[in-house]
Amino acid sequence: MKKSKYELLLSDELIERIDHIAKRRATSRSATVNRLLLEYLEIDDQERQIDSLFSEIESYFDGEDQPMPFHIPGYDSIYLKSRNVVGIHYEILLREGNSGIEGDIRAYFRTNSEMMNERFASFFSFIKLIESRYLPLKMRYGMSDGAFTRSFRLLPDQNSKHICAYIGMIDRLLKGYLTDVFSDRELEIEFMQYLQEGYAGI
Repeated sequence: MKKSKYELLLSDELIERIDHIAKRRATSRSATVNRLLLEYLEIDDQERQIDSLFSEIESYFDGEDQPMPFHIPGYDSIYLKSRNVVGIHYEILLREGNSGIEGDIRAYFRTNSEMMNERFASFFSFIKLIESRYLPLKMRYGMSDGAFTRSFRLLPDQNSKHICAYIGMIDRLLKGYLTDVFSDRELEIEFMQYLQEGYAGI
């Protein structure tokens, strides 16, 4: 949405309230005025959609169905002795794109076990292979020490549920892979089931 510079005459009391809101939201005064007017006029731009998506995603991960941190069954005593505790957490980044809302999903893996780091990398290499085989959209992938990044683009009929469903699926398959519940073939079958549930777009 194109923006231009304007001068407005506002009361000091109103400016104080706007500045208070800006501080709470960690945004500038002009961005806050812009956001408040969009909300009041019910204009649904991408920035407002992103705010809504973040609120919905936060609500989901505050619920009972969120992906949870875990320890691998049968390995706890070994890892605790050597302080090799396994931890996984996720990060979601959203931004305005030319044809809709885009973003990145990042998975972070923390362990002192070289074997588990290798399995983490192996899992996401396989996910990348499966997605290149079955998804119509081409994604960007990145892998560094203990972190995996995957881009996505929301289609017009998609929302926060699609983002949360993807993270939930990845979380479940990753834990199953690390605990030898899923083989490579079983991972592919589980991924196909996810696609059949209508989440193929992200």
